[in-house]
Amino acid sequence: RDLFLFNFQSMWEDSKTGMKWVKATKCYFPDDLPGNIGHPCISEVNEVYESNSDRIEMASSIRGPCVVLPYDKFKQENDRRSQFGIEASVSVQPIFLCRWFYDEIKKSFQPVIS
Repeated sequence: RDLFLFNFQSMWEDSKTGMKWVKATKCYFPDDLPGNIGHPCISEVNEVYESNSDRIEMASSIRGPCVVLPYDKFKQENDRRSQFGIEASVSVQPIFLCRWFYDEIKKSFQPVIS
């Protein structure tokens, strides 16, 4: 998979090079974690794990916005989209569910508090 999700923190432009950069927190798809990492439960469709790893990336690597939501808000938005017949093919931001926070150092999970 060549898609990576990040929770955007900040953006700036390098005054010398003119390049734009972002600081963002990495989110993992369940299949992106190493095989020896035990998952907290069976993952849902469109589920990601937010990590404690901040990265600096070139802004030009961003394909587009998405929304990462805790369970209650994800369910509300998913139900709203279903009710109004909004499909992923329509130009709306894709949504992802995040029920677990992944600590990269401890290689452990903590539940996300809504």
